[in-house]
Amino acid sequence: MKPARHHETRDIRPLRLLLFGYLPPPVGGVRLLFQQLVHDLEPMPGIRLRVVTLTGKRRNRIARAWGLARAGLIALWRIPGCDVVSLHPTNTALAVLGPWIFVCSRLFRKPMLVRKFGGNFTRVFSSWPVWLRWIMTRTVMRAEVWMFETRDLCETFSAHCPRVERYPNSRPLPIPPPAPAGGPPHRILFLGHMRRVKGIADIYRLASTLPRDYTCHLYGTLGFDITRAEIAAWERSSPARYIGALAPHEVPATLDRYHWLVLPSRPDLNRDVEGHPGVVIEAMARGLPVIATRCGGIGEIVDDSCGRLVEPGDVQGMAAAVAESAARPETYRRLREGARARAARHDSRTWSRRFVEICRELSDGR
Repeated sequence: MKPARHHETRDIRPLRLLLFGYLPPPVGGVRLLFQQLVHDLEPMPGIRLRVVTLTGKRRNRIARAWGLARAGLIALWRIPGCDVVSLHPTNTALAVLGPWIFVCSRLFRKPMLVRKFGGNFTRVFSSWPVWLRWIMTRTVMRAEVWMFETRDLCETFSAHCPRVERYPNSRPLPIPPPAPAGGPPHRILFLGHMRRVKGIADIYRLASTLPRDYTCHLYGTLGFDITRAEIAAWERSSPARYIGALAPHEVPATLDRYHWLVLPSRPDLNRDVEGHPGVVIEAMARGLPVIATRCGGIGEIVDDSCGRLVEPGDVQGMAAAVAESAARPETYRRLREGARARAARHDSRTWSRRFVEICRELSDGR
């Protein structure tokens, strides 16, 4: 992949991009990824960027509805003055706003690019009623380019969309290599939403199978389908401990205090499918190997060079992976090196440049 030549601004007319997407607050994977792209694009020479935020408070239907309605009105005003329209939606925003943005882009003859986050869109699309799928396949699914996070989604929707591109989860890299956490590799953490589908109960069971000199801590936001009372009950029979939620700026230093990231996702609990979890990339960039389950797109970014994959619910398999690294220090050092090498493939600046290249292709070929 050749990087775009952004320094040749005298010979290249400014590219006017109109982006629709969600920005923090609140903090979440979709919002952080969109914010990251905006931050990468803003300083690029030759780019004129306009962002329409769809931000509404999580689980506040009135705020979300107003955000989508407002964006629909802005589309009529802003699309005529741009070169490329780009939509970065949640599933709800895609269903509600996607067809309208597509119609507006066609009305003003502007190319459209859709970036879909996560790994569960196949299930979501199949769950929509027939009439909604009919509308989607005749409108927004015909946008010039669709960008998906996982290879599986690219293959699935290549039959529905004119052009499909892969856009994996990414993070700003490189980062200075941190000093390894001291002592043997016995410190394990989970970082993410405290939800059943994340395999939280399996983490408590894992801690119960490990020797007493192991530490297992959980960090994340409550308020989904796990209560503090359930956590208290698990902690009465397990040495694992829930510490609390982290602010984004606290994540790097916290990761540096541990040896492993564990992500035992359980798609069987509500059929959610992981894409490329951002926390996995962040952990690998800090040199933490990852123990995860074979769920969705996780296997695309985690393998034996940087961690271990087990079947959902296989607590003994996770324990065996930890024990192997403790018994063989050279194995753990190799996994640390492999983790950082794998994370380097997910540098956000590389993928943001690719995004601009595709937008310029659409603009030039319009």
